[in-house]
Amino acid sequence: MAERTRADVALKNRDDFLGMVAHDLRGFMGEIALRAALVVRASSEARGDARMRDLGEGIQRSTAGMKRLVGDLLDIAAIEAGRLQVQPAADDLARVLRDAAEPFRAAAGTKGIALELDDAPGTVFALFDHDRVIQVLGNLVGNAIKFTPSGGRITFSLRERGDEVQIAVADTGVGIAADKLERIFEGYAQLSPSDRRGLGLGLYIARSLVEAQRGRIWATSVPGAGSEFTFTLPRA
Repeated sequence: MAERTRADVALKNRDDFLGMVAHDLRGFMGEIALRAALVVRASSEARGDARMRDLGEGIQRSTAGMKRLVGDLLDIAAIEAGRLQVQPAADDLARVLRDAAEPFRAAAGTKGIALELDDAPGTVFALFDHDRVIQVLGNLVGNAIKFTPSGGRITFSLRERGDEVQIAVADTGVGIAADKLERIFEGYAQLSPSDRRGLGLGLYIARSLVEAQRGRIWATSVPGAGSEFTFTLPRA
């Protein structure tokens, strides 16, 4: 009993420490992002300093990546402590998907990848946490961008299936071997020792967020031809 109490206290102390560190890191990154934005704006106004603008935009991308990683680490701590929070509400999922497509399209475009939105029903009401669904989509799209070469394509689709709604993100990337399709959703999973393109947090967090909203998530793939990640949410 005493050991369990000490373990609980240690976990709480760790979570409190992570929260304080994350708060301070976000403050520093916010200042870096602000200064990078000023550099980009100044270089644009100068009309000719393209290198300065590129440097500023590079800083912005790196800062955004750091902020995502800090958020991922906090989510991992919340998942392991059983305190992951979601706030589902009835909303139009089709509208959310359309609104999210444009910024994701811009992110894919930086690598020369086209992002398309399949024809979806005009209105599809489901029970979900808006911000968390955007986070899941961001993780799936980010993963697709990593493993899809320039000239490839990423496609969103939305389908109604009985008492649930299915959202799919398909790509024309390198694909995943059949025996790895479940492992990729495990924490810190990487498909090979030489794969250094991330810590393997994104898909683990995505699965936890989907399941916290009473949904399911899975992947299908043809190696060399692409992958499709599908998750469900309950209809409202």
